[in-house]
Amino acid sequence: MVSDRHGVLVALLLTCLVGIRLGGPGFWEPTEISNATSSVLANEACVDATCQKLKNVPLAETLARDLAAYSGEKLGEGEWGLKFPKLVLFALSLLAVFYLGQAVRCSEVGLIAMVIYGSFPAVLMSTRTLLGSAETFCGVAMTLAALANILAPEKSKSRLACATFFLAVGMLLTVTAQGVLHAVVVPLYAAAFASFLQENSRGKLLAPVLFGLATLALTGTLAEIFVVQERIPGTRHWLGQSFRVTSGVSSELVGPWASGDTGNVYFAWAKHFRTPWELAAFGMFPAVALVPAALLSLRRDSTFLLLSIVGYFFLSIVLTEKVAPHAFFGFAPCAVMVAVLISEIKSNRSYMRGTAVPLLVLFTGLVLIKDAASDPALVFFSHLPKSPLAYPGTDFAFWIMAMGLAFVVPVVTTFVTILSASLLRGLLLFTGGAVGLWILFVTQVAHPSLSEKLSSKSLFAQFHAHKKDGDQLFVVGDLGDGPRYYAGDNYEKLSHRRKLIPKLASESMVYAAMNASELCPVWRETKGKNIFAIHYTETSKSLKDNKSKVLVSNKLPQGARDKNPLTTLFSPTPPANEKKLVSFKEGLSIVGMKIPSKVSSGDTFEIVLHLRVDKQISRDWKLLVHIDPLHKAQRVNADHALIEGKCASNYWPVGMYVTERFSVRAPSSAGKWKLWSGFFYGGQSNFKNMTVESKTQGVEVDRDNRVALKVLVVN
Repeated sequence: MVSDRHGVLVALLLTCLVGIRLGGPGFWEPTEISNATSSVLANEACVDATCQKLKNVPLAETLARDLAAYSGEKLGEGEWGLKFPKLVLFALSLLAVFYLGQAVRCSEVGLIAMVIYGSFPAVLMSTRTLLGSAETFCGVAMTLAALANILAPEKSKSRLACATFFLAVGMLLTVTAQGVLHAVVVPLYAAAFASFLQENSRGKLLAPVLFGLATLALTGTLAEIFVVQERIPGTRHWLGQSFRVTSGVSSELVGPWASGDTGNVYFAWAKHFRTPWELAAFGMFPAVALVPAALLSLRRDSTFLLLSIVGYFFLSIVLTEKVAPHAFFGFAPCAVMVAVLISEIKSNRSYMRGTAVPLLVLFTGLVLIKDAASDPALVFFSHLPKSPLAYPGTDFAFWIMAMGLAFVVPVVTTFVTILSASLLRGLLLFTGGAVGLWILFVTQVAHPSLSEKLSSKSLFAQFHAHKKDGDQLFVVGDLGDGPRYYAGDNYEKLSHRRKLIPKLASESMVYAAMNASELCPVWRETKGKNIFAIHYTETSKSLKDNKSKVLVSNKLPQGARDKNPLTTLFSPTPPANEKKLVSFKEGLSIVGMKIPSKVSSGDTFEIVLHLRVDKQISRDWKLLVHIDPLHKAQRVNADHALIEGKCASNYWPVGMYVTERFSVRAPSSAGKWKLWSGFFYGGQSNFKNMTVESKTQGVEVDRDNRVALKVLVVN
């Protein structure tokens, strides 16, 4: 028998799991560290205009900063101190989901719902990052739990008092974090319609009261958003009056709201349906595979939950049209709906012979297939829909899908098979273990790995580990507030990489932190001398698109390893058996190659080209790779950026040899194929190939300046 004590114990266990190494991962640059800095400034005496401005920001935009500032003051300004309020809100939201499930059905449903809710990546990541929406998640869960208990036909005075407390705290959190639309309008309308459908007279009496309060809140919100004027041609109007959106509305009543026209809701749905859907789907991955079947298994006692989900989803669409991609906050009722479905099947296995089996199998397959084909970044960034961060190059897709299947498969197996009670309990316990593994993966693997690539914390940790008295640190360009927070005060800012070059020639030890995209031009200017990468992580194969930071030094510290990826791509030494095949007018020569003569159809094979830089190259060229058939078939095009985009060709030092190594999939049809190569810039119909200047006798060059490298035999 599940009791309130079990709910509290499981909530504490999940909170401890999520709180492990909460202070370990660094901030995600550049916005989160600015948030932390602002929270500290907001609590200091206002002695300048910046601090005064922070004090005047509306409450709806400062709740997270205020909580972080208070906690940081009491517990220390490190990551643990600033993020601790998020962990407290996570624990409260778990308890709220437990009581929501308990009010809708029973304590067992509440316990299952709490575990499911605790596995949602959107909830987990919001708990572990300063810019997450933990305040809103917690406020919505507490508000819905309170209203569900108020609507319940049987309740004690103590339960009613607890519901009143939850309602007050939940609405306060949601209003200050998101505004009245999320805090009052959606939950009260859902509660009003749900109470109207109740069979008892008390529910019928409560419905108009709730409906009136919700309408009053909506009217007040719309009155602040819109200005009513005499009819203006070209604007929306009604009864001779025009309704114009006020500019820059953002207050405790409305919440964060952009200026401009709201537009037609139908077109907002058609235009932005994919974004709110993905924010919801990836925010609940992988348990979202069970949500559609749960929503379609309509039950009278789930009406309040279903209406809440619809309301929050509709609101996310409207706000997406107004603000930008906006988070879906109906996670708590979704978790309870899934728990109701699980409880229904567990207690009545004959229920599986109805529509639940085909619905469950169909939707589970569709959701997992769609998630596998989509961008796995959304699993971790769905709680930050307006975040400018790019997904790192490290491939989490395999791990995400593996953990997702480990989560879903035992659940589906449990549902679609009529099992004995003992085996059923075993599978449910196995599923609970899979949930725990998923939570640990998101919090202890994904989040730290992403933070290591996107934060400058680990970079400056390397600096402090190797730093000795007299060593200098320079920060090149704009790295946000990370250096200010992690490096301390003893560093010098340089506005441009050109100012770093003479510093690296110093006899003393010099360190420099900069964006990874600056590594190639700096390396070129120094001719590869006096520059070692002490800290470097790839977020993209292209340094130009790399979102991480790099720490370089002019000498290699003792015990450190040079992580500069360019050192393996360039060499002053020619390759063995150097033999010039062709020289191009713009300054490149092909002086060697390694290409197999025979390949199997459909197999991937490696091509190695050795290039020599004869003179300064004026632009960034791409490598042309065409595999043309000598029989009736379609060309294979394998054009791509040189050396994986790690260094644009216009930065290549003269006299260097470059190793271009890449893989190509062999044509699918057998026969003889001719491999052509060259260099080009532009794309599609607007391109230009590099001009061939001279060639070795016997080398074929066509009128498009393509060089025939080899005839491939495809088996």
